[in-house]
Amino acid sequence: MPAAKDAAAGSAARRARQQRVLEAYEYQRNQKKAEAARAAQARQRAAARCRELHRRWRSLSFPGPVYLSGPDGGRDYLSDEQRAAEKERMRPAYAQACGEEPPP
Repeated sequence: MPAAKDAAAGSAARRARQQRVLEAYEYQRNQKKAEAARAAQARQRAAARCRELHRRWRSLSFPGPVYLSGPDGGRDYLSDEQRAAEKERMRPAYAQACGEEPPP
């Protein structure tokens, strides 16, 4: 009978090891899924930032008058020099967010 106890103990230990391995694999899978979800959210945020910067860039490139909304809700029209300065200020952010230089 001691051999049966040893076999049962060995079998229980083997099942416990297998369970730990399965749990480790499941943990790794869950970690990879969470990382993929975080990366997808980061890509979505970056794409939204790029779209917003692109929209602002196009408005600054518009040939007509360009204005910014003031704190009181009024319009602050930009001179050509202010427009050029705003575009230069935006250029690095655009390049970083969109991965390319802004259009001319």
